[in-house]
Parts: sequence; structure tokens; C-alpha cells
Amino acid sequence: SSQAPVVSCDGIFTLASILNVTVRIKNYMEEREIWSEPQRVDLYLAVKAFQPVLTVVKSTAASALVSWQSSGDGSCRLRHRLSTTDIWTEFVPVHGRQTRLFTIKDLLPFSVYRAAVACRGETGFWSDWSSDVTLRTLERAPSGAPEVCYRLEKTTSGGSSLLHLMWKVDCAGGRVLGYQLSYAPTKKKQQLLQQQSTILNTTELTALLVVKERYYSVNITAFNTAGLGPATSCHLEPDQSYNISVFPVSGELCGPPQALPASLQHGALLEAVRLQQVGVTKTTVTVMWAWQRRTEPIRVSRYRVMLRSDSEEQVLSVWPDQSEHTFLNLTPNTEYSVLLLADDASRELIPIKTDFGESQRLF
Repeated sequence: SSQAPVVSCDGIFTLASILNVTVRIKNYMEEREIWSEPQRVDLYLAVKAFQPVLTVVKSTAASALVSWQSSGDGSCRLRHRLSTTDIWTEFVPVHGRQTRLFTIKDLLPFSVYRAAVACRGETGFWSDWSSDVTLRTLERAPSGAPEVCYRLEKTTSGGSSLLHLMWKVDCAGGRVLGYQLSYAPTKKKQQLLQQQSTILNTTELTALLVVKERYYSVNITAFNTAGLGPATSCHLEPDQSYNISVFPVSGELCGPPQALPASLQHGALLEAVRLQQVGVTKTTVTVMWAWQRRTEPIRVSRYRVMLRSDSEEQVLSVWPDQSEHTFLNLTPNTEYSVLLLADDASRELIPIKTDFGESQRLF
């Protein structure tokens, strides 16, 4: 490793020269060296191709068009990689001396890549890789529509309601900068009134709107710098009640449904009331209750009827299509309590004692 300056003596060689070149390999670990066989080199053919210059022409969300000027009739190879990785992907474009154009495809949208090109001259020697250029793919508008749910809540002020909106996008298909929400009153489902919709932009996944008691149409869509994605439309109907039924299914057989009337404004519209005893024997107790329609919100997830004593307990979940139940396999001459539960809170309680004999007493 001499510190003396290196003097280039280009003039001692001419392109017409023919040389015998021998390569020496020295192993410093084993302190020995190996000499190759002499190789004939024609300097006219030992010419390295000039380093090409790569230029970015244009880009889309999934591709980039690049160009370069090459010397010689040999092929060129192009490589590219994401700026966040060191792994290159190589392509071999067309042959021929010309200004090359090549489209790099299957790129990720809104991403930064590095690209370079190298070309082979007429004598077969490759040029150095060109300086890296930066490729920036364009953004693609979201391709996924939001999944939307909503709830209407009545207020005490002049017929207005609070519209609670919530949404999510599981597979947006592109970067999401925010969401555009538009809503307008309608005369009926899917028929807009002749007035401008109200448009709101937000980065949240929820919104709270004050609306009048009328039909409304609401559209929600994700967006970014490339534009708007597909919208999800909701059509709100005031004071609309629904009957929600759940059917048990086994193979191709369907059982009787469990049904519950409900509205978007108030949730469930029935509550269980008036628990009473209707029959008792030595080992059974029969109770009955009623379902009462309500217009105000009923914040109850489930109703249950529970029979219990000091040593045993039976619990049954009840639905609006059921108003009577018989508890079986009870202990004779035993005191029980039957409770009507709303969630885990007791609404009503009646004491019952089973008989000594087998005869049934009706009330």
C-alpha cells in the first residue's frame, strides 16, 4: 500500500496492441501465491462500454417509464428496488443501438423506488451501472367502500334527532387520508330533494349529526390525493320498526324462530312484566309473564327467568314469542324463589313452595 502518487501511462498502449496478461493471486494467510496461465488480450476488443444515463419519463400508480441512451449493439439490463430494501430486481430489455424506453410494471402505488441501468458494448464488456434515479409512483384512490352502521336517537328539542354514524374500511386498496360524508333529506328512499347536500370531511371513524325527523340519504367514502373511493349509501327512515328473527339451522332443517320487534331509534320495543305463578305440583312449577310494548328506549340486552332455592338453581333466557315456562325435576315440599331478570337486575320476585302430593293446583 504505497503512499506515492499513481502515474497513468496511457501512451504506452495502442489499440493495435496484443498483450499476454497473467493474473497473480496471493494468499497472505498461507503466504503463497498462484499465477494464472497467460491470457491473450486484444486491446481493440478490451473496451468497456460507456456508463449510460437513466432518465425517468413518467410514472403511474403501478408503473414507471424510463429511458436511456446506450452505445454499441449489445443488450442492457435494468434494475430497480424499493428505497426501503437492498434487494434489486433486474430486467433485460430489447437489443439494438437506440434510445431505450422501458416500462417497469407491477410497482406499488405511492412508493419510492431506486433504478439503474448497465449496457454491454460490441465487444461484450458491461458498463458500470448508471447513477441511481428516484422513481415515485402515483397514489391510487381507495378501492374499498366503508362498512357503515348508524343509530338514531330522539331529542327533546323540536322533532330533531341525533344521528350516530360509525364506519370502518378493512381493505381500502390504497392510502386513506380521510373520509367524506354527505347527507341530504329525501322524500322517500333513494329520492333526493332538490337541494344541495351537506358535505363534511373528517379523519375520524365516527360522526354525530343533528337531523330532522324525515327521510335522509347518507353517503360515506374514503379519499386521498388521487380522489374518492366507492361510497356506501345509507337510507334512514324515521320511526321505522323492524321484526328481527333468528332461526336455528341444522343441516337443511330450520327450527322455529326467536323474534324481537325493534326500531333504530329505541332498540328493543318490548319488555317483560307481570311475572306470576300459574301452576305448582310436587316436582314442577309453572310461571307466566307478559310482554309490554314501549315507546321509550329499553336498555336491556336480555331477559331471564330464574328459579332458585338454597341448594339448586335453574335459569332460562326468554324471548317475546315465549310467555310461559315450567321448571321440572324440583324437590317436593321445598321453598323456591322465581325471579324475572333484566340483564342481571331483578325486576320481579315471587315465592313458591312445591306440594307434598302429586295433584296440581291451578291459580
